[in-house]
Amino acid sequence: MKDKYKFLQPTYYKDFRCSGSSCKINCCSYNWKISVDKQTYLYYKTIKEPDYFVSLLNKYVKRDRTSKNSLSYAKVVHKKELTKLDYTLTADEVDQTISEYYNVSSCPFQDKDGLCEIHKNLGEKGLCYTCQSYPRNVNNIFNNYERSLVIGCEEVSKLLYWLEDGICFELVEDDKSIKYNYVVDLSKNKNRIINYFDDIRLVCLQ
Repeated sequence: MKDKYKFLQPTYYKDFRCSGSSCKINCCSYNWKISVDKQTYLYYKTIKEPDYFVSLLNKYVKRDRTSKNSLSYAKVVHKKELTKLDYTLTADEVDQTISEYYNVSSCPFQDKDGLCEIHKNLGEKGLCYTCQSYPRNVNNIFNNYERSLVIGCEEVSKLLYWLEDGICFELVEDDKSIKYNYVVDLSKNKNRIINYFDDIRLVCLQ
């Protein structure tokens, strides 16, 4: 039987759904660091087929030897493409079309429809912790677990936009395994301001 944990989370947390290929601000299309945890990295090394997918894994998932954290044991090397961007500049009521070229970085596992080759071949459990969790955050605040959503995600921003009664919180019980992004622990932090953490945060929320 799995352990049950209590999480404090905003009420809209449970309403989040990824919009997949219809997302206009795709989280795989920008130069965001994608860390790969040790367990997933070692799992990728066992994959033998299909050949094109194994080739992608070997080429773009690399060991990060600068990191000592098991959650960032490896990383996804982004693919860079020279992309033409056309835009219109208006000066003195005269429109001028300008073309510029930029190096655009994107995840090499994103297919032409904006979907993930890893998810396609291995399912959700084959994703590294970064990709499984985003845009979700789990924090350990004085041994209390809290969950939130990152507003850099288009669908999270939509959820916030349509809230009629402001942000409310609820305490829920869940058996999902815990890997937290941040830890606030008085016993390990000598900064005196941490003593006022709850008070400061309460003011911010209000």
